[in-house]
Amino acid sequence: MCGILHSKKFQILLYIPLCAHPEHVEGFLRALEETLQHVQGERGEEMMGLKKWRANMKIAIGADHRGFLHKEFIKKHMPTIEWIDVGTESEERTDYPLFSDKVVDLIVTYAVEYGVLICGTGGGMAIAANRYKNMYAVVAWNKEVAQRCKQEDNANILVLPSDFIAYDDSVTIVNAWLEQDFKGGRYAERIAMIG
Repeated sequence: MCGILHSKKFQILLYIPLCAHPEHVEGFLRALEETLQHVQGERGEEMMGLKKWRANMKIAIGADHRGFLHKEFIKKHMPTIEWIDVGTESEERTDYPLFSDKVVDLIVTYAVEYGVLICGTGGGMAIAANRYKNMYAVVAWNKEVAQRCKQEDNANILVLPSDFIAYDDSVTIVNAWLEQDFKGGRYAERIAMIG
């Protein structure tokens, strides 16, 4: 298990033993944050552009039959995330709304922070997820789109079009999306207009 702390000026890669108790890991990260804030002042993280990649982040992930292999690849290659897998469990034909609804339910109940959905084009999953209030599902086919959708649209669900992206690219896109923060300001005003 590992965690990464980084800013534009530096990057710290933390290797945490798999046997480490979660409370000990959280305590260590809190102590490290306090030290950084002491060095940089009260707003140390903000001033340094520091982002924390938390090893215990919970994210719901779901896919239909066309996205199944991408889902499994992402989980395997992003082991520091606690993935809550809502299915599907094979490449046997199924229907995407079954999985988008489960991911939305987990976000609405605060069981997870974000969701990742995968289907052939991404369109069906995005449509299904966006039926719900405060769900902002976006289709991203490269890291730049994913980054801007998080920064400017506060996307809490990333949808990947499995028919159009390679397995490796899916991991790159998810990482790029997770590393971003919402800008707020005029972007928040626009989202508020949606209702």
